[in-house]
Amino acid sequence: MANNVNPAARSLQTLMQRYQTITTNLSNASTVGYKRRSGSFAHALAEQQAGQDAANGARPHAAIDLTQGSLTATGNTLDLAIDGKGFFVIETPTGQMYTRCGSLRVNPSGRLVDSAGNSIAGEQGAIVLPSSATSEDLSVGTDGSVSAGGQLLGRLRVVNFDDPAALEAVSGTMFRSPEGVDARAADKFSVKQGYREQSTL
Repeated sequence: MANNVNPAARSLQTLMQRYQTITTNLSNASTVGYKRRSGSFAHALAEQQAGQDAANGARPHAAIDLTQGSLTATGNTLDLAIDGKGFFVIETPTGQMYTRCGSLRVNPSGRLVDSAGNSIAGEQGAIVLPSSATSEDLSVGTDGSVSAGGQLLGRLRVVNFDDPAALEAVSGTMFRSPEGVDARAADKFSVKQGYREQSTL
């Protein structure tokens, strides 16, 4: 009887994981830059075939589809999209996060931030607009360079990973790199101002 408990528990865990994945996808169908999650059981199956049980790491997990979503023109100077491979870097209280969502705003201090108020990283630090400039004056080049009123303010930090699939989804459009997975400067991308990347659902 006891031998049937673990397989039953694993089956229930798998069903719960699938339900959570579907629910997360549906709730983010219109979220800018969202990447579809899909149930991945290959790891669990491999562990089981090797004679290991769930307590030793044979847990189903959600894989992330990092396919680029369609780019939609908005005309908003604070909407940015990455055409190609790469991620914007966001500075959060818990460390650096990575995202494909470039829907930004300017906080009262003139700093470029995401919808949660976290700074978007520039190669030399935060990007701050001068008090004489407004968001309408903002100009972003395809290489991520940011300027306002003819003054260069910095360049957005756009990174990629040797194995992007190793990134861990945190919430919504945010990703974290696990230990040993290091970011490097992206080289095959173009930043498009006035565009949003749509969800991949």
